[in-house]
Amino acid sequence: MESDLLDFLTSAISHLKKSERESKLSSSLTRTCFQECWPAEFSASECVKFLGQRGNNGQDEMMPLRTALRYLQQGTTALRVMVDMLDRSTKSVMSALQQTNLKRQVTINRLSSDILSMIFYFVHENVADDDPENDHPIPLLLFRSALTLSHVCRQFRSVALGLPKLWSTISNLQDPKSIKHSVLRSRDSPLHVTMKLTVNSLMLPHGEKPSGKPGKKDAACIKKIREQSSRWKSFDLALHIPHDAEDDLEHILPGFLNSFKNLKLDTLKKLTVKIDGWFSAGAPDNNTKVIKMFSSWHIPSLYHCVLVDFLPYVPISKSISILDITITDGSYTEESLLVDDLMKFVDQHPNISELYLSIWDDAFDVQETGTVKLTSPLLRKVRIRGVVGDDPESILCILRALSLIDLEDVTLEFDLLHLFELQRTISSQELHVATFQEQLIECIDELQLHASLKSFTLRIGQKALPDAFSKCNVLDAVFRKLSNLQHLSISAPDFPQPRITSDYDIALQSLKLDKCHKFSNTFFMEFFETLKRKGALDEFERLEVEGCEELERSAALKYLPQNKVAWDSSRQVLAQSWNLKGF
Repeated sequence: MESDLLDFLTSAISHLKKSERESKLSSSLTRTCFQECWPAEFSASECVKFLGQRGNNGQDEMMPLRTALRYLQQGTTALRVMVDMLDRSTKSVMSALQQTNLKRQVTINRLSSDILSMIFYFVHENVADDDPENDHPIPLLLFRSALTLSHVCRQFRSVALGLPKLWSTISNLQDPKSIKHSVLRSRDSPLHVTMKLTVNSLMLPHGEKPSGKPGKKDAACIKKIREQSSRWKSFDLALHIPHDAEDDLEHILPGFLNSFKNLKLDTLKKLTVKIDGWFSAGAPDNNTKVIKMFSSWHIPSLYHCVLVDFLPYVPISKSISILDITITDGSYTEESLLVDDLMKFVDQHPNISELYLSIWDDAFDVQETGTVKLTSPLLRKVRIRGVVGDDPESILCILRALSLIDLEDVTLEFDLLHLFELQRTISSQELHVATFQEQLIECIDELQLHASLKSFTLRIGQKALPDAFSKCNVLDAVFRKLSNLQHLSISAPDFPQPRITSDYDIALQSLKLDKCHKFSNTFFMEFFETLKRKGALDEFERLEVEGCEELERSAALKYLPQNKVAWDSSRQVLAQSWNLKGF
């Protein structure tokens, strides 16, 4: 509108100047000018209203002046109309915005505080799913989500501030001031602490060498976090030192250890330590220094311990029930680890009941392994995930070390990524596949020695070589040799289905098949007919099938009632969620 009005006034003045040069100004020119320059969104009646009277055609010398004055009056009136219309438009827009805002407030406030609390807890527990590319650390995401929820409206803020759990995660990745706010808002709730340090965070200013003393920001964070050590429920300590920073290690280590010594962690339940392979058993000098730091801690209630690329010689706490160890390729140290070193460390935890191992074969030297046997009296559950390279023998060595344990639940997961490297020839890949199959069957033979074994899970990663496992009989060995099993779960996309004969002694109560693409309805017929002949079909409790294209639900329902069959349950849940969204 402003541009139309300016065009109108500019055009009017232009016509006036032209008429002065010609010593005349007609009323028709005035009307034409006015009509041409009047904004299009105004009505014709408004245009006529402000055109005024026609001028006199005589030779009155005052006529140009009167006409100019009339133009100015008409322009002033037009401006007033413009202002009035702008005021009306502004009020209309503001009223619409206010109504929209009121509607939104009504929708938001419609939920009760109890329901909002449940929603907030769900958001808090699943915040990592909103960052699929893992661009941000989880502790930072948790704090930001709590902060966002508390700034939506008064009710959201009241509910968020009334839930201490939302503010119970603190980290050195936060600003020290935000740590103070989190501590206050968490009240007496147990704290989940994360400390992630790098070489850069331990550097002194002005390009000096790293000293191990945290920078100003990290020092302030550590101080504030340590003050609340009596409330820690979980502690995640990570120090990343890249391969090319070996020269800085001796400068970093002393100050780093001093920052975390003499901690009193009376309520700590879970500890995660990730400080790279520089401090594993393959680097004894550094390992001893780090052990001294842990020895200075008071952690009487530690229940769950996670160690990543760190294997000390002594137990961190003898109260540990769940021990989770991840060992990668071992390239940080010149010496490979021994499976015996791993078993010696595990055996120093008398209360351990669950053991989780994630290992790379290249990280272990299996040539000098096999003398240590685990004797942990309470150990019942073991999960081993192996990244299979040239030789999967280290996993077999671990199972042999467990031969004296009364295992009840075992999970074997194999990532075959390095088994199918592109630079290998087809014949070389086939050789490695055959070796892997032999080692896997030997693993089944070791498990057969455990008469106490009731549950077994086997997961085999996707292959990269067509029909590499077409002649594999590993699953036959599972059904034939592990006769005491009650619960069996198989995920083997490229393994052929086992052939089950009447002489198999099967007494399974539940079976889960996940992405078993080579299984057909023949498997159902052989499996359930065998159970039926053994008189065990009525005791069979549950069948779960996920992503098995060749299997049909109707084939299973010939033997089982519907309440015992779960078919593609994850897809059904996803479909239901989409239906709800559409509704």
